[in-house]
Amino acid sequence: MKTLTGITLASLLALQVHASETTIHLGDFNNFDPVAEQLPEYEEICLEGRGSFPTLTEEEYAAHLTEAQYGRCAKAFSVGDIGLAGGVVYYVSEDGLHGLETAPDIIRRVEYGCFEIFIRGAGGEEIGSGRKNTDSVLRKNCSTMHGGVTGFRLVEELNVNGFTDWYIPSKHELIEIYDSLGAFPFFKNSSYNAHPSYFWSSTESDRWYAQAYHMTSGREAYAHKSQRLSLLPIRSF
Repeated sequence: MKTLTGITLASLLALQVHASETTIHLGDFNNFDPVAEQLPEYEEICLEGRGSFPTLTEEEYAAHLTEAQYGRCAKAFSVGDIGLAGGVVYYVSEDGLHGLETAPDIIRRVEYGCFEIFIRGAGGEEIGSGRKNTDSVLRKNCSTMHGGVTGFRLVEELNVNGFTDWYIPSKHELIEIYDSLGAFPFFKNSSYNAHPSYFWSSTESDRWYAQAYHMTSGREAYAHKSQRLSLLPIRSF
């Protein structure tokens, strides 16, 4: 039990019983100086590792890590580090506490969807606009031309180590992956025109096309929304 100038709760109760013998003045507490009394200071303990939270589900632990990144236990990241969700960090703020990370794995051969449909709010190109683009497309609830679900729907349902806040990068968020991390090594032997080496961005060009990027050569492209390209989901932290 912590004490205030040596007086415990129990002793205060005892003093009330013997009020005739002892008088406690409010001023005694107002003049209390914790520095002078050298009481121990509170220190937040930053627990690390999944083993520190054995009772949490993956989703609860992911939420804990996300919240901690905005508090005293925030971790500073550098480009190339493994991110909170297990992907690769490729863009960071000046202090390294916030940025973007890729998913650990890619999604292959999926359509953008929404062919012949203009999507208001999905034309953002800059870093920071991928989330809005993705949400705008999802609200349209579009179908594909060749069957199956759109890449956007797959990303919406993606759960990686408990993290479910993934989205499709905007044009410049996608280009930044290539600029920061270089050509993906597992694509170096791919044919130059192989569709799996072209990746969707969430940036729509018009009713028929969206912007894509070749992750081996660094070449930009306008891709027909019905084409089946690859996806590399990202998340913000």
